[in-house]
Amino acid sequence: MMRMKILIYRKDNIGDLVLTLPLVFSLRASCGECEIDAFTSSYSRAVAEHCPLFRTVYAYRKSKHLRGWAKLRALLDRLVVILKLRENRYDLLIFPGNLGQNKNRWVVRIINAQRSVGFFDEPPLGPSRLPAKFTAVPNRKTNRQAEWREILRLSVALRVNLSEPPEPPYLELRTKSAADQPIVVGIHLSARRPSQRWARAHFFELIHGVLKLNPQIKIVVTWSPGTSSNPVHPGDDEAAKSLRQLFLEESRVEFHSSQSLDDLLAIQRRLTALITPDGGAMHCAAALGIRCVALFGDSDPKRWAPVGRAHILLQGSSGHVDSIQPEQVLAALSKVLYSSL
Repeated sequence: MMRMKILIYRKDNIGDLVLTLPLVFSLRASCGECEIDAFTSSYSRAVAEHCPLFRTVYAYRKSKHLRGWAKLRALLDRLVVILKLRENRYDLLIFPGNLGQNKNRWVVRIINAQRSVGFFDEPPLGPSRLPAKFTAVPNRKTNRQAEWREILRLSVALRVNLSEPPEPPYLELRTKSAADQPIVVGIHLSARRPSQRWARAHFFELIHGVLKLNPQIKIVVTWSPGTSSNPVHPGDDEAAKSLRQLFLEESRVEFHSSQSLDDLLAIQRRLTALITPDGGAMHCAAALGIRCVALFGDSDPKRWAPVGRAHILLQGSSGHVDSIQPEQVLAALSKVLYSSL
């Protein structure tokens, strides 16, 4: 008996791929020995590569911010990968994103799986604009659940009774389990959107407060490299440098720039808990089974909550994380570290 071959096509951000992993685990539990591949961007590739359920990970380089020959090369490389996926003759293609864009529909057409399922925005596309053998599920605008649960709604189109996904970890990186390991608290500085960026003074006060919680606590500060003025991927080199100068004499505080997603995951595997703005770092830590204190600005914490149940989500009253005070974050951290959530 041939195994069912499934392709997960997830072309969005890191967090979107992580929020698709509960569906992948439910599929494996429900479909048995199926073969599941992933097709994602090179930016998110490390997440898929560390998920034990993916047989093969195919990745492409986004051409959105490229110019000239670099853009043409990225487009040609992507076409080569898509044609390879067509050769694989998948039984099922799952597209958890929005099929509304023409380029997404063309990719689904070229891959030409026996069946394809995915979301579309209402009002629905006409049948002539949908790829053949594609079953579309309406993308709800209201009464949305957490995003990972919304993705599980694809089970209607899959015609499969999906089992409840297990609790994280979903990534095979974490080896630390001994009870006598030191408490390591991660603090991630960076966020792509302005409303998610916490003030430098708040981080300074927070680090002092965490050090006072327990004399055995260690802190690892991480951030995205680069300048804050970068419109594509803003970084926090300047903020990290100024904070590092203030804690030069404190041996319990480490600073690590995450040059790649693999770097970030390698650092996060050491953590007991993470304090972070809503974003890719939060979702990666949750997928590793790490408890998070997550700071939300104008994004919806109900929709974009990390996977797992042992997190505390704080939202700024003004639609900006700056209205969240360090003492609120410290109180939440204490609950995450010392309470049974």
